[in-house]
Amino acid sequence: MRKALTNSGSLALLTVVFMSGCGANLPSFSEQDDNSGIQADEATTAEEDDSLENAPATSGLVGDVEFSTTSQGNAPQDCNEEKEDAALVPAHLLFVVDKSGSMECNAPPIDSACLFPEKVEDGEPSKWQLTQAALTGSDGALQVLAGQAGVSAGLLTFPTDNFCALPEDAALSIDLSLLTQSHVDALAAGLAIQPAGETPFAGAAINGLEALRRGIHEGDIDGNPYLVILTDGAETCQVSALDDLLDSIDSAFQDYGIRTYAIGAPGSEDARNLLSELAVLGGTAVANDCSIRPLHASASCHIDLTESQNFGEDLGRVFRNITQATTQTCEFDVPANSLVDLGKVNVEYTLGGEETVLVPRDPAASGQALCEGAEGWQFNATFTKIHLCGEFCSAVLTDPNSEVEVVFGCRNTVVR
Repeated sequence: MRKALTNSGSLALLTVVFMSGCGANLPSFSEQDDNSGIQADEATTAEEDDSLENAPATSGLVGDVEFSTTSQGNAPQDCNEEKEDAALVPAHLLFVVDKSGSMECNAPPIDSACLFPEKVEDGEPSKWQLTQAALTGSDGALQVLAGQAGVSAGLLTFPTDNFCALPEDAALSIDLSLLTQSHVDALAAGLAIQPAGETPFAGAAINGLEALRRGIHEGDIDGNPYLVILTDGAETCQVSALDDLLDSIDSAFQDYGIRTYAIGAPGSEDARNLLSELAVLGGTAVANDCSIRPLHASASCHIDLTESQNFGEDLGRVFRNITQATTQTCEFDVPANSLVDLGKVNVEYTLGGEETVLVPRDPAASGQALCEGAEGWQFNATFTKIHLCGEFCSAVLTDPNSEVEVVFGCRNTVVR
């Protein structure tokens, strides 16, 4: 059986192939809860080599990476194939942005103290203006993503008045919606406000998480949800809610898969410990050896820009990195109820009109993040998704004519 994983945009067609006949007695995919379905990586043995020996093979390149090519000639003759359509996993990004009065200050080095919520140099942009440009300006992170299939974004600014108010019932400033150019324009309009007020950071983040959870329950969010929160200060409205915030971030990640990115703008030094802990609980720590009690920005677990000397440029890079990491992943669902042997999975890539390339699987090294150092493909930890890695992923994302086939059954996995 073939499953075509398609993306209605410029991205490549991915076809997942389930071979029947040779795997009829295999356990169902949903019954695999560990590595038992995968024959040991080193078991790409002489038997596997023999099974591939007679397959026509040449060589090919994807970017700077060389792959072998093969055909399906080594598969048993009684394996039949069928096709169904599916889709790339969509990404949903909710930006929760601090518009308190201090965001009206110039960024360091022009104003490193921000003693008053106003510019000290009128001719230079404020932290708020730099944030607007980094998100929705002509070269902003969301402008670059406009029109990419499967990407949604929303906005919550806080506070909603000149003091500590937040929207009722976890309402958003701009609702989550597909990131068309018109929606980017709506998000830009949502940011076209004057900074003022205190910093109800905890309540705003909790509201944002609640909006994402509600979307998941109502079926409006069916992919990977992300909360991206930016602040230039510590909580000033309801300090007692910070413990609830930590619990909410942890629960959102563990129970709903909501990842939280925390960005500390200049002025958030007093919130450094809190933001670092949020990043760890939210599954986005910047390094394994970071500290939730950092003394300096370089040791923080969150994205700490408090020591930035070019806040606009650094924030733009941060937003671009987040959007690229969350939306331009070559991630595809593996159907849960199909009869597959996880030790018989192979990926083939075809660049429009050229030869088919057999891409090897990269087993994840101990302690490494998904696709770290990989140039082929990998399963996620639960074997429910397939991730294409490295230059191969880049080629698929940028080439609308490329095709990928993920073949389940019959042939033992080719491992790098």
